[in-house]
Amino acid sequence: MTFFSEQPDPAVVSLLKRSGVNFKLDQQAKARLLVAIAQADLKRHQPERMHHGLIFKFGLGLAAVVLIVSGTLAAASTSQPGDKLFPVNKLREQFILSLPLSAQAKAKVRTQIVAERFRALDSFPGQTTKDDPTLKQRRLATIKESEESLNNAVDAITTTQKNLEASGNLQEAQDLDDVLGNLAQMATQRESAIQALADQSTDGDQEEINMQLDQFRSARHKAERQDSARDE
Repeated sequence: MTFFSEQPDPAVVSLLKRSGVNFKLDQQAKARLLVAIAQADLKRHQPERMHHGLIFKFGLGLAAVVLIVSGTLAAASTSQPGDKLFPVNKLREQFILSLPLSAQAKAKVRTQIVAERFRALDSFPGQTTKDDPTLKQRRLATIKESEESLNNAVDAITTTQKNLEASGNLQEAQDLDDVLGNLAQMATQRESAIQALADQSTDGDQEEINMQLDQFRSARHKAERQDSARDE
């Protein structure tokens, strides 16, 4: 404590004067004096201590958040439609697409997303003898996500092509034709798989799957038209 080697606190001086010339302090004055001394010493050292303490605590907190988020993203990256972490996986994908990437790079990312949905679709077994409710839910979710990812990719890429053409970047726009052609080919290969899943489903599920299949085909036709239009 360095209190007595520095400028006296006026409040402490006042306490001393009121306690008499012999400094025989009554208990109340003594208690107030000790509190005043402690507070004065604390004020001198607290800012620096708090500053370092806050930095240390912030660093620990940030490190913990980074570890948790990194672990969650790593686990979510392998999740499939119907899994609890799948919404986190979709957020991860949207974050990647929000980065300032080139048109070709974003088109490749979207193609990768579609491919991941198709791989989840391919993981379903063939004809099943038992209609498992959990399997039904995952099957419907996977078909829906496959259709949505394909439609989103085709719409985004065709919009990008139009914007590139409008800005005079004709070659970049034409380069995206290969991506659309690849998406159309991938979709064609999965239509029979979706149809097979519809055939083995109950009436209610079958109707919903057929609706998804119609939209799936619509997205494929859109990609094919856009790709073939440039070849004419």
